[in-house]
Amino acid sequence: MSLWPNLPFHPEETLLSYADRLSVFHTGRGAERLLKDLGINTEHFTAGREEAVVAFTRAVEIPLKDAQQSSIRVFSRGASFRDENISKSFLSPRAARYCPYCLVEDGPRSDHRFRLIWGFRHVVRCDRHSCRLVVAPHVDEINLRLALGAAPLGEAEAVETEAPEYLSWLRTRLDGLNCSSSWMDDQSLEQVLAASEMLGGILQHGHKVAPSKLTSAETEEATDIGFSIYSEGPEAIEEALDTIRYTSPAKAVQAGPLAYYGQLFDWLDRRSNAIDPGPIRDLLRDHIVKHSAIEPGTKVLGLEITERRYHTLHSLSETVGIARPRLSRLLKKLGEIPAGASEVECGNMVFEAEKTVPLVRAVKTA
Repeated sequence: MSLWPNLPFHPEETLLSYADRLSVFHTGRGAERLLKDLGINTEHFTAGREEAVVAFTRAVEIPLKDAQQSSIRVFSRGASFRDENISKSFLSPRAARYCPYCLVEDGPRSDHRFRLIWGFRHVVRCDRHSCRLVVAPHVDEINLRLALGAAPLGEAEAVETEAPEYLSWLRTRLDGLNCSSSWMDDQSLEQVLAASEMLGGILQHGHKVAPSKLTSAETEEATDIGFSIYSEGPEAIEEALDTIRYTSPAKAVQAGPLAYYGQLFDWLDRRSNAIDPGPIRDLLRDHIVKHSAIEPGTKVLGLEITERRYHTLHSLSETVGIARPRLSRLLKKLGEIPAGASEVECGNMVFEAEKTVPLVRAVKTA
């Protein structure tokens, strides 16, 4: 069965939005009616199942690839978008927010299109009209017609600040026009934006920041700050991790990574198991090992550390067989510890194993 006449499909709108517009055009009712007439299971289509999407594209004669690019596959505990595993909160198929100016440009209500980019949690403004997205009256609906109901379009709040760089990057990726050579090319959308949000959130709001409790404007600002760092690559990220560690309230040498890196470590250690967070996890692990006296055999962010990189005064004392008070005096003479350092300050210092152990042993056996 083929459907005729047809409506043009816009790649920037969701497949659910198109199906509802097409159904209203042909039946005067919502997408459920058209899907039923086409013999397609409504729940399967709404969840983005492959067989339902394929059957729909054949019936309405639109390219399968275009439909797949605009469809979100929803599972019981997660989701998938363009073959990338994502969390449900990252990209929602529900028409919860919209830009009134875009809808006015669409024309009559029957022509209103729900843009795919509006479903991303990190998108809180329309970059084309410089305004905040408006929350729909009925946020749980899967298409814009039901989400708006009979309510008039809301008034959008103008945004004076320049659109974040990550919005331009996201739109470019969605349009399939990414021709630049960047280290982010092989990373998923969520890996880039989630890592950017966490980096920016901690730098802006401190180690105990709760990203879920930030306002939409604060989320945008944090993601923008983090993206400006993350997009520059591993070296820039390492510098940001230096800043995060240096500004931590933790000063004791026995303080763990959670104290030094705050919610960034907590996210990568406990809350990102379902979705691969990408290279940020390896970068943080390397940073921890470079700056902390990690015991061999200790697991850090899922991997066991087999080689010691740094010693505390206590572990160095045990390794070289010199009592701690005497070792402290020796290290001061060697210039490894400042001459005026107190006992507490000495205890909070770390020493590079590869350099310090041979040095102390050489002096001991001289």
